[in-house]
Amino acid sequence: MTDPHASTVSIVLPTLGDAQRLRVSLPGALAAIESRGFDPDEILVVDDSGAERAATVVPEILAEIDSPRSNSVHVLTTSVNSGFAASVLLGAQKARGSLLFVLQDDVELGAGALGSLASAMKRDDVFAAGPRIELAAQVRPFASTAEPEAGAGRDADQYAAPEVRIVDDRLEVRELAADVPKGDVDPVPVTFVPATAVMLRRKSFVEQGGFDSLLAPFSWEDVDLGLSARRRGERVVRVPSAAVLHHAHLPSIWDHVPDGLARAVTERNRLLTRWKHLATRAEATEHLVSLWRGVLEAGLAGDRETLASVCLAFERLNEVTASRANMQGASRELSEVLGQ
Repeated sequence: MTDPHASTVSIVLPTLGDAQRLRVSLPGALAAIESRGFDPDEILVVDDSGAERAATVVPEILAEIDSPRSNSVHVLTTSVNSGFAASVLLGAQKARGSLLFVLQDDVELGAGALGSLASAMKRDDVFAAGPRIELAAQVRPFASTAEPEAGAGRDADQYAAPEVRIVDDRLEVRELAADVPKGDVDPVPVTFVPATAVMLRRKSFVEQGGFDSLLAPFSWEDVDLGLSARRRGERVVRVPSAAVLHHAHLPSIWDHVPDGLARAVTERNRLLTRWKHLATRAEATEHLVSLWRGVLEAGLAGDRETLASVCLAFERLNEVTASRANMQGASRELSEVLGQ
């Protein structure tokens, strides 16, 4: 029976129209809204290929599944490839649900995960909630915020639980130890939820312009979103009873991005995120001294990659100023948010 008090959920599934990846994500998403039994729930597949690939692939998958909720799946298309953040924002703007669930197309929703996440969002001060992200076997090295160690053979009972720390004045994202709680326990406060799978308050997300365009085209946008929410005094939580399976070994756009470019953009965005969240003059002064020392050491060592990432960051200095202005009135400093 439909719960009249349930919040509507719009699943936004950004994709480049790859059939193999959509066959991982779409059936689980459909099963999730079917099990919730809430008619207004919907799935918005955002095809960012610029070639309308999903328009062919999605109907084929729906025909294979033969779900009574197939009419809840809608395909949106972009005229050109605009990137992950822009795709999510388009889906959010078109969505009808009060809650937005961003699901990457290589992620399989676990049974009951959607309901558990929606329940965690019943607290008014929760801005974002994320599931336990289990990692499918055959994981290959890939560029991501959490930067997992390279290697194959991870089992599905191992999972990503990243946190943010400041180490030597540098923002670091590290995976927590494997003893992070699982199962039917209370939501756990975290610094951010990976964009792999995250539930958000749609209205607030859209009003903020989605993920910060400062960090386009990729990397660190989910970290920034979580830190920004925490600094506003909102809560970001992980829900151990909700699980998704990340098939990170599947072919992806990262296979076509040169390693040097991926690293340069990731390091640039690490620095831009740090600049955006500098809260006090003393903190800024300390950071500038550390940055100057790092640039000098990189120059002496011939570390062109580090120098390039710093130059790329300075090219967006005006955009950093605009992003910082949007954080005016934040009630907490970054050090307080991180407990350091």
